[in-house]
Amino acid sequence: MYIHKSHSKKDIMNVIKRFNLDIVNSQKYKKIELSALVVNQINLLNEIEPCSDLCIFNLIDLINYLQSCNPKKLLTIKEKNNIIMQCKRLKHYCINNFNINFTDFNDIEELYNIAFHINNYGDIPSVRKTIKLLMNDPNKIRTLRPIISPIVQKELDKKMLYKKISYYKMEVKYGKYFIDFN
Repeated sequence: MYIHKSHSKKDIMNVIKRFNLDIVNSQKYKKIELSALVVNQINLLNEIEPCSDLCIFNLIDLINYLQSCNPKKLLTIKEKNNIIMQCKRLKHYCINNFNINFTDFNDIEELYNIAFHINNYGDIPSVRKTIKLLMNDPNKIRTLRPIISPIVQKELDKKMLYKKISYYKMEVKYGKYFIDFN
């Protein structure tokens, strides 16, 4: 077993902390040494405590998580900047009342091909906002929903829960009321 190179030292230390692996002073090791120690500890384990934040529920999930590419680092910085630039082009279309004449797109099909391409990167907030704006287009060709990884979806659900809890609640009652401002 090996740990994919896209996992940073901080990610590996997070795994050590969450799953209580027996590695003392993990900060003093280099990433390569720490990876080897984690692999040795995982080989000794029979089962782990589930971690819903990382969507890891058993030992096989943990091994698959560490061997595959880090879900938060699927793109290079250059690719991510390119996707954000495409989002800006699509937002420009949306802001101009969905009029293709005010954009640099040749036709609506090209626009939706780009939207379909960036739709796969729903973990990026700009992509989610752009797709949401684009779905308000009265002449839309396709319906798109951003593809979001389970880990990011959990984070978004938590944020929505916190927002719902912090709102003041208003109760509407019907009837005749007299308000006097004296």
